[in-house]
Amino acid sequence: ALVRLLRRDGYRIVTASSAADALDVLARESVHVIVSDHRMPGTTGAEFLGTVKAMYPDTVRILFSGFIEVDALTDAVNRGAVFRFLLKPWSDDVVRDAVREAFRYYRLTSLEATADPVPPAA
Repeated sequence: ALVRLLRRDGYRIVTASSAADALDVLARESVHVIVSDHRMPGTTGAEFLGTVKAMYPDTVRILFSGFIEVDALTDAVNRGAVFRFLLKPWSDDVVRDAVREAFRYYRLTSLEATADPVPPAA
């Protein structure tokens, strides 16, 4: 459902079926925004996004959940692992706005975007 929703906004979307698969994708692809469910095989979305933050700090990370685990969410937010937390069921407009804002934030804060240009050789 998310792929269908976001594809119409022109994003290049890559998917993974587990945290391990997602880390493989991240090793091969340039990914700027990650949307993860909290419930995933073998780990939680909060733990996965914490790992992603450590390995790919420029990524902007959004976590979905159908329930609230206050301790896990608070820890993930306080560690900076999560940019936005969205509850299921979601509103299409809320999701689209969150992803749009995540890309805007990425452009403003990424090392790629903020690096000083290399002066031309003399």
